[in-house]
Amino acid sequence: MKTKIMIPFVAMLLVGCGSSSYYVLSDIHPQHSQITSHISIGVEEVEVPKYLFKRELAIATTNNRVKFDSNIQWAEDMDEAITRRVIGTLQQKFRNSNIDKYPWGLDSIPKFILHINITRFITKGNEVYLNATYRITDTKINKTKSYLYNKSIHLQNTDTDNIVSAMDRLIEYMIGDIARKLF
Repeated sequence: MKTKIMIPFVAMLLVGCGSSSYYVLSDIHPQHSQITSHISIGVEEVEVPKYLFKRELAIATTNNRVKFDSNIQWAEDMDEAITRRVIGTLQQKFRNSNIDKYPWGLDSIPKFILHINITRFITKGNEVYLNATYRITDTKINKTKSYLYNKSIHLQNTDTDNIVSAMDRLIEYMIGDIARKLF
């Protein structure tokens, strides 16, 4: 008798849990101006704020408060997604398959090592913000340059699709900035 009661209860729970929307960063955007380069680039895993490790979409309600929407979730870990996106976009932009994720072997240390630390990637009100620092190390001359990156996009409509689309564009803009600094 208990089994007959439990089956409908479990089914209701599963149906209720399936009401979330899942989002991913889009695939690599086609690059119009491409340069062919065979210089090796190593990309370390992108660091992201801790609130992005929670799969739910984070929305800043004040400067010090973040709320999470459990019905809107990322379908992948953001640090891995952004790392993959950076590598893929740079490979396409430079027509270069010699761009790899860390770890690389001692016998194949890349010419450039890219480290990205995203410090803010969130929506607040009608704005979506991406603040980051990144550094590019030229391993051949042992020189490192660090850069600040701060950009926001104003939203006309704050529905989830627009927020995610703006976040996607901000990542693309940051990769473009990095590419300009590499060459």
